[in-house]
Amino acid sequence: MKLEWLFLTIAPCDAAEPWQLGFQDAATPMMQGIIDLHHDIFFFLILILVFVSRILVVVDLAMTIKAIGHQWYRTYEYSDYNSSDEQSLTFDSYTIPEDDLELGQSRLLEVDNRVVVPAKTHLRIIVTPADVPHSWVVPSLGVKCDDVPEAVPSKDYGSRVSNQLIPQTGEA
Repeated sequence: MKLEWLFLTIAPCDAAEPWQLGFQDAATPMMQGIIDLHHDIFFFLILILVFVSRILVVVDLAMTIKAIGHQWYRTYEYSDYNSSDEQSLTFDSYTIPEDDLELGQSRLLEVDNRVVVPAKTHLRIIVTPADVPHSWVVPSLGVKCDDVPEAVPSKDYGSRVSNQLIPQTGEA
């Protein structure tokens, strides 16, 4: 009779409860190892989460530059510097012709008006084309971004979407 009472008092202690967050108590050394492994991995996941969250909070972007590629030149907009009439700081940058290059200058990389940014500042570069595909490259930083024009006028977009959505009936 004592054994029955002992079983009835111990058995409910190991049962799962509704909305239980942790594991049930381990009944074997293998399950205890699984629980320990879970706790160890969870500890490192929390450390990684805190580290990544801190980086995302600390590394807010300080400057945004929009590089607009035209057929033979680029337009740069420093959108963080707006004048009173909401115009961004904007300038054009043309490639220096091959005949005008000085000794040591690189062909197709030298421009008449360079982009200047402050040192040790986080940047966001938005690259977009105005007409044809372009590449925006800074070889010394190992950065290359290609942009491809895909926009169409709103009325053309609307008609194209409506043509795709409306099933075509039999043609006469």
